[in-house]
Amino acid sequence: MLIGVAFEVENKYSNYLKRIFASIDMSAYYWEIVSDQILYEENGKTEQGLFNACINEEVEKSSQFEPNIDKHTKESVYNKGVFIDGKSFANAIERDSYYFIFSDLKAYSNKKKWGNIETYEDFIDSYCEMIFLCVDSMFIEIYCKDERILQIIYDNCKKNNFNSIKYLVDSEAKQKSLIAF
Repeated sequence: MLIGVAFEVENKYSNYLKRIFASIDMSAYYWEIVSDQILYEENGKTEQGLFNACINEEVEKSSQFEPNIDKHTKESVYNKGVFIDGKSFANAIERDSYYFIFSDLKAYSNKKKWGNIETYEDFIDSYCEMIFLCVDSMFIEIYCKDERILQIIYDNCKKNNFNSIKYLVDSEAKQKSLIAF
């Protein structure tokens, strides 16, 4: 069974998330931002945390998605995890350019119970629909329970000339960790 796509992107600033998820309705999901070590330029300054503005908004909205983060924390949420809505996620990835370091993003189709997903079995047994992992700025793996969406992602990778594109099957996924680091 197909369960994921693995590929490499160039180690440079780009709008990779926008290109990877083109033609997929990102607003249909609630996104857990487990690790957001993504750099971007704003007002001539390099900032870290592509989703920080969205996260701070959600924290201020009285924890609408019950994030597992201290409500008083305004710093980046590396390894703490917080939910943002799909519209906020879609708006954040529209930026013209950003740079991956590490990223661990998990998509849920509803606000049902979520938890730590570290293995393939955790993923299969969860309400999580999709996992996006980026390691060392360029190695990306996406796991998804919907093969139609996997096909769209695979086609987007081909169209954008990403490197070393391959499908992952469940037997491969069972041997991998599903966390960025």
